[in-house]
Amino acid sequence: MNKTPLLVLTGPTGAGKSVVAVGVAESLGAEIICADSRQLYRGLEIGSAAPPPALLKRVPHHLYGALDPAEPVSAGTWRDMAEKAAREIASRGRIPFLVGGTGLYIQAMAGTLSLAPPANPAIVELLSARAKSEGTEALWHELEKADPAAAAAISPGDSFRIVRALALVTEKGRPLAELRGSREVPWSPVARAGLGLPREALYSRINFRTDEMLNHGMLDEARLLRERALSQALPSLRAIGYRHLFAALEGRMGVEEAAELIKRDSRRYAKRQMTWFRGREADLRWFRGENAPAAVTAISRYFQDVLG
Repeated sequence: MNKTPLLVLTGPTGAGKSVVAVGVAESLGAEIICADSRQLYRGLEIGSAAPPPALLKRVPHHLYGALDPAEPVSAGTWRDMAEKAAREIASRGRIPFLVGGTGLYIQAMAGTLSLAPPANPAIVELLSARAKSEGTEALWHELEKADPAAAAAISPGDSFRIVRALALVTEKGRPLAELRGSREVPWSPVARAGLGLPREALYSRINFRTDEMLNHGMLDEARLLRERALSQALPSLRAIGYRHLFAALEGRMGVEEAAELIKRDSRRYAKRQMTWFRGREADLRWFRGENAPAAVTAISRYFQDVLG
């Protein structure tokens, strides 16, 4: 495909990206692609703070709720989905616009992250069965022997990433680092903006948003997920909040305690996101999110300047 512009809006959870993104998309004739690893999943709309129906109706949104919670997804898989959506958007003469706080996804799409090739499904299935029977940590130790660097970068409890890494190392017979290659990026220019808030304002918004999620049915959402008896090691169920709400539903803690833990973990996640952006996205152009209309105007002007 001919190179086409790509817009990016990222930032920590709770900064108000969804509202601002819609205003920017309306201003520039863009369509939004989900770059949030939890908003990809159906049935997590409340807990993942996915854009509400009123926003979804204003401009086209892509990949939100595209996957069942039982489907694990890697950065490479998401990139393939996002590139397909972006090509379709560009074919209509509109601009693809990534919105979300998952830094790995944005780097994968923008070409600043080298990704390993897809793992062989048959090997993945075999290793997944072994993880269930032998335990995830046993496979992690096996990966540690075969590829110490890859194992060091993965938690011993992260079954999805352990299985995928071990499948690749087993099939290819080479360390994961050697399997990651560079690729030509079909986007130019890539205009990237970050939306942020002062720490106290961000934390206050996160706390308020958590209360709103619970008031609007997040506990019921968790109950429906729990009834499916899905593995809590799935990426979808590692979304902040569900583990605590499962515990509340099982009587291991109260809902109020779960709410406080969700707020705490969300604040910690926002802090980790900002550390990521400072360390790996140093060239992001940052904008303040307290006043959404002002942010829409400023970011739209910045994107227009980059696009020329």
